[in-house]
Amino acid sequence: MKTKVIQNDPDGGAIAGAPPPAAVPARPRRRGLVVAGAVTAALGAGAIAGGAALVAVHETQRDAAGFYGAETGSLATPTRALVSHDLDVGDAGPDWLLAEGRLGRVRVAATGARDGPVFVGVARTTDVDAYLRGVPHALADFGGGSAAPEVAGGTGAPAPPASRGFWAASAAGAGTQTVVWPVREGDWSAVVMNTDGSAGVRATTRVSVATDALLWLGAGMLFAGVSLAGGGAALMLAGRARSTGRARAPG
Repeated sequence: MKTKVIQNDPDGGAIAGAPPPAAVPARPRRRGLVVAGAVTAALGAGAIAGGAALVAVHETQRDAAGFYGAETGSLATPTRALVSHDLDVGDAGPDWLLAEGRLGRVRVAATGARDGPVFVGVARTTDVDAYLRGVPHALADFGGGSAAPEVAGGTGAPAPPASRGFWAASAAGAGTQTVVWPVREGDWSAVVMNTDGSAGVRATTRVSVATDALLWLGAGMLFAGVSLAGGGAALMLAGRARSTGRARAPG
């Protein structure tokens, strides 16, 4: 039997003991844990799905040499050279990442008209600009489309491209000529010309890229997704455990 404590009033009356403070309901806190856990788990599931998709692309969309394919372009210009838009690799990154080949590789292939001799090369944009200064040439998208309308005028005739030593990668001859360039920091340009530097360049080009960036990004998303999903599940279990414990507590 519970005993009610009564104090005597100095004037002779009796004063009932003060009631205990009311307990703060725990239900809002439990519900908050469950909601936070559900949101976290949903974010984790999304990250897992995105990471799996990136890994799948890396595993299924590359050729036997590990390159992602690109559309083939049929290019023609009455000038003496087709020059790609700049391949700009910024320097705002750690040296180990910008070292030669760390970001991936670019493969440029060109086939001359009727399998005639063709030159393809990659060099720093400053060297290409100096080589073609005063020489008519056209900017082109090597991954598809046709020669761009921007044509640099001039009347000069360049030396045969293979005779120059500034190319980072180059190939020349009949049939399909292919160069593989390890990506590195700086501004670079790809060039397709007739082997003798003559006017009237016609070629079929294709640009492909090999990189592990999608694989590493996908793996990172998978790891983050599993961590988020696990954390969300733990929050939901904690909220439900509190709810069950409260329900079983004696009155």
